[in-house]
Amino acid sequence: MVDREAAIETARRFLAARNHPPFDEATLFVERGIEDGRLVWIVIAGDALPESEDDWSQPHPSPVRYFIDAETGELFGFELERGHTILPP
Repeated sequence: MVDREAAIETARRFLAARNHPPFDEATLFVERGIEDGRLVWIVIAGDALPESEDDWSQPHPSPVRYFIDAETGELFGFELERGHTILPP
């Protein structure tokens, strides 16, 4: 069983492997749930703004939900908008 911090780190590694911007730590939220019949950690976060950008000049993106299997620690999908299909990594 993986803990909350391991689930967050899994999502961070997923973003890094895709050369994607890191999380905005101010928007980071983690909850437990059941998805596709398995116990999961759901890591929810928006993208961090580039350091060169002022906060007021950029629209904030919708948070992305990352689904991490609580037993194996595997990231098995993510959701761009609530209610849409989970996309395979």
